[in-house]
Amino acid sequence: QGAWASLLDGYRYIWRNRAMRALLSVDIIPIALGMSYSTMAPAIARDVLGMGSEGLGLLLTANGIGSLTGTLLVAVLSGVRLRGRIVVAGVAGFGALLIVFGLSGSVWLSIPTIIMLGLVYATYSTMNDTLIQTNVDNAYRGRVMAAYSMFWGLSPIGGLLAGFLATYVGVQWAVAINGLLVLAYVPYLWLGTPMREID
Repeated sequence: QGAWASLLDGYRYIWRNRAMRALLSVDIIPIALGMSYSTMAPAIARDVLGMGSEGLGLLLTANGIGSLTGTLLVAVLSGVRLRGRIVVAGVAGFGALLIVFGLSGSVWLSIPTIIMLGLVYATYSTMNDTLIQTNVDNAYRGRVMAAYSMFWGLSPIGGLLAGFLATYVGVQWAVAINGLLVLAYVPYLWLGTPMREID
């Protein structure tokens, strides 16, 4: 089988498999829209919080602490059932926290919020990646992971959208709107996909 035919076969597998399609969509929507908060962090630190470059370093450090904590939390939750539901709840929490972070004008609110953003994102995304690995057929594992890696290339889209929106509604609302878009995806993820049954 040629490389092109093999690639198309992998995408056909993803499309036919509703569970795999749902799991991979979790790596598209929140990444493409939600990761805009890190892109807009310099503008938030300077223009909203008035913290300058030191404040940006503080925000990103806080986010990293949250991410590390979330990754470790996944190990604790490895034995729980119905992890798909945890992933959906994580996406919802991530969208809500994006709105809070975007609209916050206080350092004392923004720092705890960005810690929680890192924690929630790392928890649900790592758990989702684990579910992809445990639910994919071995024959398609390489092609599915190649598609997964490609989806990470969509992350600049959220930054582009946030930058465009910031021109018209300001930096804070640009991040908050992306959070609203992530939240808007949650009902479909819960009701229109088999995420609730994925273990």
